Amino acid sequence: MTQFIPSSPQPQVRPASAFKKPAAALALLGTTLMLGACSGNGTVKPPAATQPTVISGMLVPFTASSADTIQEQLTGLSAPIASNGNFDLNLPSTATMNSTYGNLLNSKDDTFGLCTTTNVTAPSGFKSIVFSTLNSMKGTTFVAENVSPLPGGNAVSYKVWWFATVAGTVTVNNTGCLGYGTVNQSLVFKQGWNVMDVTVNGASTTITRAANQTPGRLTWKNKNSVQSLESQALNPYLFNPWAALRK
Repeated sequence: MTQFIPSSPQPQVRPASAFKKPAAALALLGTTLMLGACSGNGTVKPPAATQPTVISGMLVPFTASSADTIQEQLTGLSAPIASNGNFDLNLPSTATMNSTYGNLLNSKDDTFGLCTTTNVTAPSGFKSIVFSTLNSMKGTTFVAENVSPLPGGNAVSYKVWWFATVAGTVTVNNTGCLGYGTVNQSLVFKQGWNVMDVTVNGASTTITRAANQTPGRLTWKNKNSVQSLESQALNPYLFNPWAALRK
């Protein structure tokens, strides 16, 4: 009798297409994740702005009568004022500030205006300019006063838009600055525009980087309507100490 001997099982060979399936699945997953980061029309959403490109404001008080514009006096940059007092003043790019307005930029030592003693350290090539007040064509000066929280006593707090040619830390220990008194601190700048909060408290001033660098539409008040008119009478450079540099 012939004995039947079963043959050894042969290894099973998977077709090449089977190995392509996991790779295809991973590729599909990556495509899905990319689409999830896009808007409905397939365009990738840009990151949120971290530096200001425009000063948006609402003038208070404002009475619509005839056509009017808001202007930054030193540069001559201007924007129309709407019938409700709103305006949007576009801020020039870094390249434009360095070229068109380069002759208006303040040197390192003049960063905080005209001072009796000056001790400022800054990155190489640092120059700056500050937009602190805006004027209507009708002759009214407006400031972006900080009212929440409202500083105590005779202190006055307001926002400024501060352009810097280069990024870095500026350290100052100045005394006798017209408008600001003593300024002793460090400030971190990004290249381009920076929103700063300025608080003038008698004989000294504190400047801090605003928590919100794109604050949206702010209230700009007639400078004669802000807190502490007595301080203004005694301090003509309260809102624009850099004006003293050009006297």
